[in-house]
Amino acid sequence: MLRLPDGMRDRLKASAEENNRTLNAEVVARIEASYQAPRDRIAARAREIELGVSEVAARGEMLDLRAELLHSRLDRLQSRIEQAPTAALAAELTQQANELRAELAKVQHARAQFAEQSADLVDRMARIRAMVERSPEE
Repeated sequence: MLRLPDGMRDRLKASAEENNRTLNAEVVARIEASYQAPRDRIAARAREIELGVSEVAARGEMLDLRAELLHSRLDRLQSRIEQAPTAALAAELTQQANELRAELAKVQHARAQFAEQSADLVDRMARIRAMVERSPEE
C-alpha cells in the first residue's frame, strides 16, 4: 500500500492516460526518471522536442500542399469565370471562388501558426543542446 497526498493519485492517473500507460507504469516511469543522470534527462527531453519538430514540419508540409491545391483550383475557377457564358454561371463560380479563398486564408493562417511553433521548438532544441554540452558526465 502506498499513501499519496490528496489529489496526487488523480494527477498521476491523468498523466498515465496522457502517456498511454497504466497508473503503475506511470509511477514506475517517474521513479526511474528520478534516478536518471541529469544529462540523460536532458537528452531524453531533446529527443522529445526533435520528434515535435518533425511532426510540426510534416504538418506544415501538408498545409503547404493544401494551399498549393487551393491555388490551383482557384486559378482554374478564375479561368472558368472569365469564360462563363452567362452572368448566373459567373456569379455561381465567383461564389465558389470566394469559398475557396476563405478556405485558403484558413490554411495560410494555420501554416503561419505551425511556422511559429516550429521556430519555438527549434529555439528550445538549441537551448537544450547547450544544456547537454554544459552538463557534466555522470
